Amino acid sequence: LTVTITGTNFVDVTSVTIGGTQLGSSRAVSPTEITGVAPALSAGSKDVVVSSSAYGTGTCAGCILYMPDELLAPPVVAGSYHTCQVNAGSAS
Repeated sequence: LTVTITGTNFVDVTSVTIGGTQLGSSRAVSPTEITGVAPALSAGSKDVVVSSSAYGTGTCAGCILYMPDELLAPPVVAGSYHTCQVNAGSAS
């Protein structure tokens, strides 16, 4: 499942995690957008954490809700459906 994370300060991004697991194939499309493949995780709300060597770390607590597959129906299961807002920390 492809996810889009929007926010600010996505410059020199070193890590993007969802629920503590690295976002697959992550790519900073611009300083305000990151895309990648969501990791397989258990159901529940997950934190999104973006780390940047230029701006520090930003966390969006509980920004993505994973739901059991049996509750989802196409096209939700098959497409890009998650978007969340994260702002990497400010430059020190």
